[in-house]
Amino acid sequence: GSDIVGVQCVTSTLYLVNTLQRALLITHDALTLASVQIGSKDRKKGIFGACILDAHTVLVSRPGLRLWYAHISGQVLKTIQLKPILSSCELPPTASGVRE
Repeated sequence: GSDIVGVQCVTSTLYLVNTLQRALLITHDALTLASVQIGSKDRKKGIFGACILDAHTVLVSRPGLRLWYAHISGQVLKTIQLKPILSSCELPPTASGVRE
């Protein structure tokens, strides 16, 4: 198993659970409990977040400044690379006036 680092209650029967290695959608009712892993690859261990965007999509953070845009079925629809976007951004100075 892997430690849980975040839980989002979507409805009374649907939860988005983040562990150190994966993001899961958990559904339950009085008789059954089921889970779907978002994407087929585990993450490197680390604290990464995820959130439900709407009734059909999930956004999952990945190592290497990447995001997965995925369907609630677990299928990754698109990988968004943030590194090129962030490398072109000008960082504001910190309170000390020095950029970190």
